[in-house]
Amino acid sequence: MAHVLIVDDFPGATRLIGKMLDTQGHTFVEFTRGADVVTSLEQDYADLLIVDLNMPTMNGFELCEYVRNHSPQHDIPIIVATASQSNADRFAAFEVGADAFITKPFTRDVLLETVDGLLNPLPVETTW
Repeated sequence: MAHVLIVDDFPGATRLIGKMLDTQGHTFVEFTRGADVVTSLEQDYADLLIVDLNMPTMNGFELCEYVRNHSPQHDIPIIVATASQSNADRFAAFEVGADAFITKPFTRDVLLETVDGLLNPLPVETTW
């Protein structure tokens, strides 16, 4: 199972996401500040990062960009989980390195399918 870092400035959101992950045996650590995630990624290994966009100090866009450009775990899969339904935010999230974008509120199935898809990608088969 995966070790997941969850960051959202609303602790209720991190707890809910954590409970959803726990149903599949994933372990997780909850954060309310992007800077704390940066520190954690420098010290400990994680398999996946779930990030909210709207956070004070270091928002989700800045965190994604920092992870992709400066973290020892620059290739960690990143899911943006946000209340924003803006196409501009979706596009911007992918531009700074997000691998998936899900809109709150989402179901447990949507979260777990997204997590599973990033952790266990299907091989791409090409035929010419």
